[in-house]
Amino acid sequence: MIKKIVVLSLLIFSYTIQARWILVSIQNKSDLVLLQAAHHNEVEIQSLSSKIKNVDSFNTISLQVDDLFGSVGNCKIIGKNPAGDKITISLYGDPTHRVANGRALLADSQSRQAAFAIKESMLARVFLQASQQHPELIGYCGYETDNQVMTLVVTGSLGNYQAKLFF
Repeated sequence: MIKKIVVLSLLIFSYTIQARWILVSIQNKSDLVLLQAAHHNEVEIQSLSSKIKNVDSFNTISLQVDDLFGSVGNCKIIGKNPAGDKITISLYGDPTHRVANGRALLADSQSRQAAFAIKESMLARVFLQASQQHPELIGYCGYETDNQVMTLVVTGSLGNYQAKLFF
């Protein structure tokens, strides 16, 4: 009996953690100024922050798959808007059914609707949080492969931002 419980626990654990995705490119087509890459606790990832700060004229930031920047480690992009307010872009990856059932982190009503709209087994979500405000879902994408490689495109201005994820 205990063996069955342990096996089932391991299966559930391995299923729930396999929803990671990785960014290999970030395109900033918005009025946001991107300043730093960080982990969930806002500890700066210096090697990636230097890339973010030194973007080329096309506002494209190229990353390596080995950087593991994405939903792995709940990575964030920290920047500021034209008014100088701090903006945080958070990256999440969860099994779609967990988001749809409200059992994932930040499974708000928009995320739950997004989970019901897609057919893929995993859901990549991008949230934007301005100073002293609640995180807002600005983009999502369904995917099937763990460690899926994606490109993030951030667009918009004056507080109205959108994110698109591409394979």
